[in-house]
Amino acid sequence: MHTLFYYHLVASIVHISSFVFLVQLAPQENETGYQLVVPYATYTDGIASYMYSEVFGKISIATVLLINEAVTAISHLVGLLGFALYRQRMVEDQRHLEIVRRYVEYAVTAALLEVVIYLLVGGQDANLLLAIVLTNIVIQVLGYMLERTQNVQRQVYLNLSAFALLMVPIVSLLTSGLQDELFVGISVYYSILYMLFGLHSLLHILSEGWRGFVDKDAGFIVLGIVAKEILTWMVVALQAKVLGDKVDAANIGKYVDIDALLVWLPLGGILTAVVAIVVSSRFSIQDGYETI
Repeated sequence: MHTLFYYHLVASIVHISSFVFLVQLAPQENETGYQLVVPYATYTDGIASYMYSEVFGKISIATVLLINEAVTAISHLVGLLGFALYRQRMVEDQRHLEIVRRYVEYAVTAALLEVVIYLLVGGQDANLLLAIVLTNIVIQVLGYMLERTQNVQRQVYLNLSAFALLMVPIVSLLTSGLQDELFVGISVYYSILYMLFGLHSLLHILSEGWRGFVDKDAGFIVLGIVAKEILTWMVVALQAKVLGDKVDAANIGKYVDIDALLVWLPLGGILTAVVAIVVSSRFSIQDGYETI
């Protein structure tokens, strides 16, 4: 069996388990919905009045998280079946099908996480949220284009362009998150975790040592598991902390110390990623990428 089969197996188990726990612990019934608005101005005798128009219905963060975990689990199950039953197709042309699977997944799941974090930290502007989501999609397109060229200069250009675009959601979420001490942590960790994907890609381009140390796809799978689980459960913990006793289903606090979870979950998750990448370096993965 191809080594990446086992990476997808672990990822599938983690995300399916997370989905099951979300059903039990995320506040769904009677959850306060989050409303998006579009700001506009009206003028009377030269005096501007700033108004807001509600768009869409109220959004449930718990529902979006459940959808996100479901999509992620399905994506890894596709990779699992691909490497189990169609190994030759999965590895041909520099693992092209795995690359497509990854960037399609990220285009959806990374955007959904940005949606829930933006809503949680108090963002309401539908236009800005649309810009964040579309920026994420463009970043994934740049990532795919980067993977399909062997020109190092072009790869670096595309990577740095994606980093520049990433500043749109990072600045937007930090601007909102830093207004409330409660949301500083998730805003900062979001920024760090999302930048790690670009850093892993950049190191694979520029560092022969990094290419030899960890397989690119294995690194992305490890980072994907850690980033999604850290941010997902930080959102659940923060929402339960905000809602308090108002929503009975927000019962994660019945099982863990939420304050301790918010401190140790991201730190433990990042440490787990480091350990997993080091362990991954001890396994050779067949059909590796050609040296750039």
